[in-house]
Amino acid sequence: MTTSNTWSWVGFTLFTLALLWLTLTPMDRPSVNPGGFLDKMAHFSLFGFWSYLFGSFMDGKWNGVHLFALTAVVGTLFGALVEGLQLTLAVGRSFEVLDMVANAAGATCAGIATSLNLGLRRWRTE
Repeated sequence: MTTSNTWSWVGFTLFTLALLWLTLTPMDRPSVNPGGFLDKMAHFSLFGFWSYLFGSFMDGKWNGVHLFALTAVVGTLFGALVEGLQLTLAVGRSFEVLDMVANAAGATCAGIATSLNLGLRRWRTE
């Protein structure tokens, strides 16, 4: 029998694969890419959610400022990796510094959210 933690890792892995597919496949139709502000909000949201999921798995192993830093740094590095892959793999996608900034901002907000979530849970149990 599988545990809920196993299913969580399966979901995280599937989300990671979907995020990689979304960011590394060519955009055939312009209507898929909203461009401008909406594009940056999509980056912020998707990489923020990915980072929050990652940080949730580290909860209990890391805490407080360390959990915030780990979540923000790993999420930012993952976002930079994706942008770097777009640049080097020539997959029909373009590298954008502002996408990396949006990815990092989402990861940083996710770091804050995971740390606050941990703090609130500890406060409720005291």
